[in-house]
Amino acid sequence: MRTEEILIRNCTAEHLPQPYNLYAELIGVDKLYILAKELGGTTIYIPKTQYLLKEVMEVQLKKEFDGGNYKELAQKYNVCEKTIRNWLKKKKKLK
Repeated sequence: MRTEEILIRNCTAEHLPQPYNLYAELIGVDKLYILAKELGGTTIYIPKTQYLLKEVMEVQLKKEFDGGNYKELAQKYNVCEKTIRNWLKKKKKLK
């Protein structure tokens, strides 16, 4: 076993400084190490969940939209009605 693998195996979130210890608690030290190895030194932006899943949400919205249920969809997807209207309008334009 390589030295690097031994260090990762023995590392816990408590060994890491803030905010990296929080990241390690969320995704695991091994996955955080992979991120650091692949993206280390770069700046990354982590979007809110609603934007991370935006494309798939828009497809689902199109399936669920009945012509007037903006309010229900907004509540279901935790966004405002205007956002629902904009997403549906955008999909209509792309056709």
